[in-house]
Amino acid sequence: MPRHLSTLRSLTALTAFATLSTASAEERGKPQAPQTTTPARTGNPELLAGTYSVSIPAITCVHQGSAPPPAPMTCGGGGTLRTDGDNTFPCAVNSNATLNTYVCGLNLPSGAQIQEAIAYGYDSSTVGYFEAAIWSTADATLAVSYFSSFGGTWQNSGVAFNSGYSSFPIFSASQPAHTVVAGNRYVIGFATRDPIQSNLVFGFRVRYSLP
Repeated sequence: MPRHLSTLRSLTALTAFATLSTASAEERGKPQAPQTTTPARTGNPELLAGTYSVSIPAITCVHQGSAPPPAPMTCGGGGTLRTDGDNTFPCAVNSNATLNTYVCGLNLPSGAQIQEAIAYGYDSSTVGYFEAAIWSTADATLAVSYFSSFGGTWQNSGVAFNSGYSSFPIFSASQPAHTVVAGNRYVIGFATRDPIQSNLVFGFRVRYSLP
């Protein structure tokens, strides 16, 4: 074989190998798009299906009528240090001899299923109590709808209770779940009365699911 043909064939082979090697390197160096898995979502694209709990502090609820603002009780300790040296912080709604009523907004997405609602507080009085209930009202009306199995009967800690920390359901986990309906506003109402001011309302926990 003529020498110049042998040399040309060798150069062609080397060029092809270099081209393949460069393409392979470029392919290896090319950034790859991350692989993603889209989770199952509910009707609201920002919420995942599952079970959730929301806690509502009593001190954030709105007082009604002549009731005092819901922050008359303070607690201390826990490492709290205020600018003026105080170590107290707002923690609960206290009671007095007058029946004081408060309302807490319950903002859940339409279609959510309420499974349980529990009231929490402290009752060391034999002559006082705190009570609570959950209900809904159509946006355009004033008609209340008590959807709990307790109906319109507000549940309470007991007028002769004397055991300290107290909790009770206002929507029982043993009853069928209630589906939040669009066009309705949902609230929790609570009240407290105690002549010796030994009743405290901490707040509420609502457990719900998103299908």
